[in-house]
Amino acid sequence: MFALAHAPWSEMARAALGPAMAGDPLCDVGWLQDEVQAGRIMLVEIRCGDLKAGYVALRFELYGDLREAVMVAAGSILRGTPLSNEVIPRIAEFARELGAQSIRSHTSRRGVGLALQRNGWAEVERVYRKVLS
Repeated sequence: MFALAHAPWSEMARAALGPAMAGDPLCDVGWLQDEVQAGRIMLVEIRCGDLKAGYVALRFELYGDLREAVMVAAGSILRGTPLSNEVIPRIAEFARELGAQSIRSHTSRRGVGLALQRNGWAEVERVYRKVLS
């Protein structure tokens, strides 16, 4: 069973979440650190017993009249060990415990999208970006 708890920013969080932020040229792990330290994004540590398993970064916003949790980034410390099928339901439950009525995640990784769908999430849009210089 995985346990989730609010956590302060750390170098371990940077290492775990850095790969998830690497694909966005405007919002890198430094931006994420600033947002966590400013209190705009909540850093959550994922533990399996006494073992740190990974981190998820959550922010909360309104979606119509609903309080929605947004999974900004997630990453495992346990390299080579996919945690998604066990952790995704726990993240949703944690968000519900914090008052969220819905949860969403943006990802460019097909495997993550499939894991979300296996856990009851629905694809609602695809986002494309071009940086104009």
